[in-house]
Amino acid sequence: MLEPKHPISVRARRRCFQGLVRICGEYGILPTSYIVPESKVQKLGDSSISSGDFSDVWLGGYEEKSVAIKVMRCKNSRSLQKIKKVRAVDLPLSQPSLIMVQDFCREAVVWKHLSHPNILPFIGVTTNDERDALISPWMRNGTIIKYLRNNQVNPLKLARSTTPYPMHF
Repeated sequence: MLEPKHPISVRARRRCFQGLVRICGEYGILPTSYIVPESKVQKLGDSSISSGDFSDVWLGGYEEKSVAIKVMRCKNSRSLQKIKKVRAVDLPLSQPSLIMVQDFCREAVVWKHLSHPNILPFIGVTTNDERDALISPWMRNGTIIKYLRNNQVNPLKLARSTTPYPMHF
């Protein structure tokens, strides 16, 4: 990577990041560098592995690796692209759908910039089956909650750790 002529200060970098989060969240958009082509990501299986209030997690494949595909459940199942088109012509968008898209975009931006041995890397975002999804490496032992329940791990020790904890979710 090329080094800039004038290094950016930590304060300026923080302000740029905050601006990116604000813009992406408010307008429901993401940088194109976050997009993983839908043809490169495949869902495996006929049903999701886990479900939450706003999304379903599927086992998938990407570049010959197992990945988790966190698919956003949108109330009216419109993709980000369709929502952006609707917003571009100023048609009304239901408030719950808009808020979900804004939260989805904020989550993607923040996750992309996190860097810690105990935080999974963000692979990208894709639109599969008309829904948007966050892509991350697959952890075979499930969620952190499931791992903590099934193993004798002190959650405080895990949270304070600065070295990778041998979890292999």
